[in-house]
Amino acid sequence: MKLMIAIINHEDTENVEKHLREAHIYLTKIASVGGFLEKGNTTLLIGTDRVDEVVGIISKYSQKRKIKKPIIPFNEFASLTPQYIEVEVGGATLFILELQEFRKI
Repeated sequence: MKLMIAIINHEDTENVEKHLREAHIYLTKIASVGGFLEKGNTTLLIGTDRVDEVVGIISKYSQKRKIKKPIIPFNEFASLTPQYIEVEVGGATLFILELQEFRKI
């Protein structure tokens, strides 16, 4: 039995969750916020032996996309007009941990 911790973009949450539930993969959903972009994410906690199937579903329905993030340069010669950098968001971050014990009570 594994504990999968999947962090996905909030825009992909509904689609990923729908397909996991259709596959009878049970999960706990937690709202979270990313540290770099400070945008909404969803953290899914999944206890399963079907790791490859879960990874496949999450991979298929978590889309990567590029966005522009404003940055303010930190030097005395910079103007106050924000500059932008392009960053990739979406996809998923998965942590797969071995469980010593699992109880559903």
